[in-house]
Amino acid sequence: MELIEKVLAEMQQAVAVPAQVVRVHRYDPDELNVSTVYSALSTADMKDLTIQLNPTTNSLVVRGPAERQDQLAATLSQLALQLPAPDKPVAEVYRCSAPM
Repeated sequence: MELIEKVLAEMQQAVAVPAQVVRVHRYDPDELNVSTVYSALSTADMKDLTIQLNPTTNSLVVRGPAERQDQLAATLSQLALQLPAPDKPVAEVYRCSAPM
């Protein structure tokens, strides 16, 4: 009986899932495009995480263990410093003279 309990305890530890948390990383659309940030992430950066883009709010919604979330937050901070700002649309006004 002791062996069975030991095996069951080992199996429970093997399949234990770390607590999952959700964090939202928002960016100012004038400073950084969330699609650019997401594209710059490597497979290793996304390991054990589920990341969704929300272009409407220019944010990343990340679900995963707190430890991985902290690592990703550090990576995102570095990327924010390295990535270029998005191109801003420029409005041009032309004055037309009246036909003669």
